[in-house]
Amino acid sequence: MDKDKLISPRIAEDDVEIPDVGTVRVRAVSRYSLLAAGKGVSEDKDPAVVERRMLVAALVDPPLTMAEAEQWQKSAPAGEIGHVLQRVRELSGLTEGAAKSGV
Repeated sequence: MDKDKLISPRIAEDDVEIPDVGTVRVRAVSRYSLLAAGKGVSEDKDPAVVERRMLVAALVDPPLTMAEAEQWQKSAPAGEIGHVLQRVRELSGLTEGAAKSGV
């Protein structure tokens, strides 16, 4: 087993087209980023905050701040961000059936 290979970055990236807006570049989230997205969020696990943290972690181009991610949530149709995050989940091996496929 090559320990250096085990701990070296292996994060996939892809482009996602947003109709009438343009193309964004996203990357898979690491386990660390996934766990950090929910860290410090109140007992009710505010999904809007968790989603913003995921967007900040996953968007490569353009990079977003938390405030910009919140503005996007407020101004975009509901399915737009969901479409982008679905691709992030796929790249991250978090979609249904991923565990069964060996991802």
